Amino acid sequence: MFVQRTVDDMDCVWRPTPNDDVGIDGEIELGKDGTATGHLIKVQVKSGKSYIRNPKGQSFDFYADADDLEYWKNANLPIILVVFDPEAGEGYWKSFRNM
Repeated sequence: MFVQRTVDDMDCVWRPTPNDDVGIDGEIELGKDGTATGHLIKVQVKSGKSYIRNPKGQSFDFYADADDLEYWKNANLPIILVVFDPEAGEGYWKSFRNM
């Protein structure tokens, strides 16, 4: 629900993966002036406090599994990692290519 609401607020389209996934939870189709553009970004969501390590003010550490890193690295579309803290209702977005 968090990703859906955020993407809706950006006037883009969220498409969750409709079945059991192995690493990508959905995709965002970017929008411009209320029109879909055909430009896609894949999204991997990690939800839970356990993904937020060593919080330091406005930042924290995130440790990915080696298998996840390899999977994301080999993707043919850009991937955004969303780390969601359900207790705080906050999500943090990061382009994988910049990690």
